[in-house]
Order: sequence, then C-alpha cells, then structure tokens
Amino acid sequence: MSKPALALMAVLAACGTNSEHLGNSQVSRMLEERTGHKLGPTTAAGTTSIPETVTLDDGVTIDEAIAIALWNNPSFLTALSELGLRRADVVQAGLLQNPQFNLLFPVAAKEVASTVVAPLEDLWLRGKRIKIAELAWEQVSELLVQGGLNLVRDVQVAAAELRIARERTQLAQDRHDLQVRIHDFYAARLRSGAASKLEVDSALVQSLSADQLARQAQQAAELAEQRMRTVLGIDLESRELTFPTTHDPVALIEIDEAQLLHDAMTSRPELRAAQLLLEQEGERVGLAKLEVLRISGIWEFYEEGRSGFESGPGIRIYLPLFDWGQGRSAAAKARLDRAARLFWETRQRIVQQVTDACMQVRHAKNNLQHWRDDVAPALQAARTTAARAHARGHTTLLPVLDQDAALLGVRDNILQAKAALMTTTAQLEWSVGRKLTNPITP
Repeated sequence: MSKPALALMAVLAACGTNSEHLGNSQVSRMLEERTGHKLGPTTAAGTTSIPETVTLDDGVTIDEAIAIALWNNPSFLTALSELGLRRADVVQAGLLQNPQFNLLFPVAAKEVASTVVAPLEDLWLRGKRIKIAELAWEQVSELLVQGGLNLVRDVQVAAAELRIARERTQLAQDRHDLQVRIHDFYAARLRSGAASKLEVDSALVQSLSADQLARQAQQAAELAEQRMRTVLGIDLESRELTFPTTHDPVALIEIDEAQLLHDAMTSRPELRAAQLLLEQEGERVGLAKLEVLRISGIWEFYEEGRSGFESGPGIRIYLPLFDWGQGRSAAAKARLDRAARLFWETRQRIVQQVTDACMQVRHAKNNLQHWRDDVAPALQAARTTAARAHARGHTTLLPVLDQDAALLGVRDNILQAKAALMTTTAQLEWSVGRKLTNPITP
C-alpha cells in the first residue's frame, strides 16, 4: 500500500470526539445559578450522601433540605443518568464506519485479489452528526435543570405542608382544650341548676370529637414528615434527620409581573430545551439532504504475474436515480415544523404559568393580610371586651368561650392562607425558573 493511503487510513482511524467536557458540571452550574445549590458527587445506587453545607445537629432547614434532595432524590438521580446516554451518542456520532476488506481467492487461472472499501460520506456527514448529538446532549441538560427546579419546588411544598401540619396539630389541641373548658362550664352550671343535661352531653360530644381531631392532626403531621423524607430521598426509617418546627413569619413577595415574565423567558430551562430541539431539527434537515450523496473509496490489491502485487485506488458512487431522500427530507421538515410549534407552545405555557402564579400569590397574600391584620385584631378586641364584662360580673363565661372558639376559627383561616401563600410562592419561583430574591418579611 502506498504511503499516502497509509497516512489517510491513520488519519481516519484517529477521528474521534472529545466528550470529556460533557459531564454533570454544566447541569450543576446552571442549577447553582438558579437555586444556589449544586449537584452532589456521583455515588453508587442506594447510597445516601449529606452535603458538607448541611448541619444535622440543629435540624434541617428548607435550604438544607433542597441541598439534600438534589444529592439523594432517586427519581432525579435516575434522570441524571440520561446525560451519560447522550454523551455516548456524541462519541458515536464522531466515529467513522469500519472499512470492509474483501478477499478473492485464486481459482483456476484467476489470481488472488483483495479490496478495502471505506465509506467516504462520513467525512462530510460527521460534523453535522456531532452537532446534532451535542445539541441533544445540551437539550437533555436543560431538561435536567428543569427537573432540578421541579424537585426544589416539591421540597418547598413538602416543607410548607409539614410546617402547616404541625401548626394544625397545635391548633387542634387548643380546640380540644377549649371544648374541655366549655364542657366544664356547662357541667358546673348543671350542678347549680342553670343548665340542662342535654347541654352537658352535647359539650361532652364536642370535646370527644375535638380529641379525635387532635389525634388525626398529629397523624397528618407524621405523614407530612414521612413525605418530606421521601422527597429528600433518605431512608424512611432513619431518624438522623429532624425537621424543627419553625414559626418564622411567612415572606411576602413583591411582584413585578412584567419583570418576572422577562426573567422566565431567559431562566426557564424548558424553553431553552425547546429552542435546542428546534436547532436539532434544523440540522437534521440539512443532514437529510447530504445523506443522498454516498461515495465509497476503494483500494484494490491484485497479483500481477511475476511482478508481484499491484494496487490502486478507485471509488464507488451510489447514483441517486430513484431515491433522492424525498421521504427523509419530508420527515425532517415535518419534525422541524413540529419543533417550531412546540417552542411557541412552550413559550405560551410559561407565560400562562407565570401569570397564573402571580395572580395566585397576590390572592394568597391579600387573604393572609385580611385574616391576620383585619379580622384577627378585631376579634381579639371583641374577646377582650367579653373578658372584661365577665370579670365585672355582667355576663357569664360563655361569651368569652364563644370568642375563643371564633379566634381558633380565624387561626385556622390564617393557617390556610399561610399554606396557600407558601405553596404559590414556590410555584411562582418554579414558573420563573429561579429563586426570587426580593422577599419582604413583615
């Protein structure tokens, strides 16, 4: 074989793709930009890892819970393995097809001959194939960042549900204590002849019902903690992690809907993934046109009498007389059109999600402020008036107990408003695609 042919084969054999940069680092960086948390190191399946920034001695905060979830949630870690598959596609796209070696045995007067056939179309198709595979890898990276944001939202919602469930437990216990006081009140009046047995029995039933509701509230809090552990991806039987009860004020978010919509267009990984899919399909349209041209290089070796072996080059051209790739081109254009429509559908959906989340946060914020700042103070003033009247002997204790029951009802409404505000705020951050940095804590 001639030296140029050997050199060409060496160059072709060396063709490959450097995929070392196609790891988890880009996903980790994009997640950190949006949430302040990185991905954890790659570990064996079923292994629990605690980030070094997490301190277990004083319980787990929401930020620490998010960090733990990004390191341990099984569903998220399973999705991360998709990056390895897309990285393998990039490597495969950069490889050339193996050449064919044909050997013709000498029969009768025919001399021995052999040929090496190598597809040459890889030389001009390889670049587009690599580009498409890299775009697919980047698209998966963006979708994994979106999956990370989904997980962050799930942790925030689970934390909000746990906090509210624990506060409901205390509220239910306070209601039971109040019903016991009401029962004692009617029992004392029964002994003095001022109340009937029916009123006492009715108060007893209310007390027993309140006791059962308090037990159910405690069970709901335990289930909420189990759900929190499940989202974090830690062993349900492990008691190493605890979630301390917090009574911090709920943050009120100042909403600039126009700015949030602008931020969502640049921050939502889902939209960027749709754009990358559109670019992929555009590249595939060009690839479908180039795939029509198929040429193979041939190098033949044959025995030439006493002069030994001779060799020489040649080519094999596949003439596109019938198949011009019409079907492949039509399919590629159809996928391109579908990707374009998907991009605009995704964009419109994000706008709707941000708009809805802004509205829900505003409603939840107004609802909380109404119950906490308007109704609760007015009812507390009425309770104070009833207590003074009772202290002066103007009324019985019953009006005071009635006001206490009304206050417990307002506390329940405040808890519902707080739960709605925390979950809708988490939904708003998810819809924008980043952590909101302008909370106001009253």
